[in-house]
Amino acid sequence: MSETLYEKRKLSSFDKSYSTEVYIKNPDKYRQLEKDSSKAESLISRGAGYSYVAASFRKETLSLSMKNFNRILYFDEKKKLITVEAGMTIVEFLNFTLGAGMWIPQIPGYPFISIGGAVASNVHGKSAELHGTIKNAVKNILIFHKEHGWLNLSNDENKNIFDLTIGGYGLTGTIVSVTLKLIDFEGFNFQTSINKTNSIINVKNGARVPKKVAFAIVVIFTAS
Repeated sequence: MSETLYEKRKLSSFDKSYSTEVYIKNPDKYRQLEKDSSKAESLISRGAGYSYVAASFRKETLSLSMKNFNRILYFDEKKKLITVEAGMTIVEFLNFTLGAGMWIPQIPGYPFISIGGAVASNVHGKSAELHGTIKNAVKNILIFHKEHGWLNLSNDENKNIFDLTIGGYGLTGTIVSVTLKLIDFEGFNFQTSINKTNSIINVKNGARVPKKVAFAIVVIFTAS
């Protein structure tokens, strides 16, 4: 792969256990995204790059960064629908939606994860048992595939690819934009409590962990 066409950079996994030199491009226009994708012999779509493993890069392969695709394309407050580009971060997304009193509850813990990355890994939030994964909020996805071009995905259009794309780590194509169904955010005040326990097994509604854990501190958030 020609270094005159692509910038070469050393990238690391989030836990810093793996690093390697890769080629990277940061397109900011749809036409440039098409061009960069078509020229690459092999490529990996890249969100914010906060995966613990090297999910968005490989040695001597093009990582196509979506960080410049971070715009809000559509918002219908009445229908509670929003379409955002894949590079928008969780914090940027919430800064806008919470201003309208809405959000999606399937929010991962790190604020700089991208929406595209969240969909690609089918993330969940702290209330996974109640709200499930982000798949429950996704209504439509626009992807670009270097061989098949632009594809709209939903439960009504290209459903098989839609299901494979959510949690598919970009293998079906580059996620360019996502339409999400919002819900009302009940309140902005939180009550927190810290409880000591001899075993996480004793924590009400908590997950089981090995008995060798001596104690746990549990923080419970309750919206009011």
